[in-house]
Amino acid sequence: MHLDRRRIDLTVRLQVDMKIVACGASLHQLDAADLDDAVPLLGLQAAAAGEAGERARLLRDLGRLRWRRQGKLLEAARSLEEARTLAPEDEATLLDLGELYSSADYPGGDGLGRAAALFLEEARRREERGEHGQAVALLRRALGADPAGEE
Repeated sequence: MHLDRRRIDLTVRLQVDMKIVACGASLHQLDAADLDDAVPLLGLQAAAAGEAGERARLLRDLGRLRWRRQGKLLEAARSLEEARTLAPEDEATLLDLGELYSSADYPGGDGLGRAAALFLEEARRREERGEHGQAVALLRRALGADPAGEE
């Protein structure tokens, strides 16, 4: 009974936090015990979201929590990739994925190539919009992630 009450309280806190803070900043302040409950609840909330943009935002927040608070990089990548599929134009998700894949802690040998491709994709978008300085910065990130990259 105590655990059920705690989950209900946490669910209410999550719903309030998600409405108040656009990127879930207050979620990042949860202690470890609450975080262990919050991550699956946030996953359920994302699964239940009806609108693709809202679901993508929740999945991006879930990916950020899994990565930055729990250190679960592969699970984080799956959440962020799903968010990117739902909202392919979302720059924040694309840049989060690039940063995650270029992390020294990311397991697997394909992370740097993926990061470079993501940074290059965003650099092209910014160049098309006339944001030359930001495009150059992203090209540098792409080159730094994968200096021997094909593109």
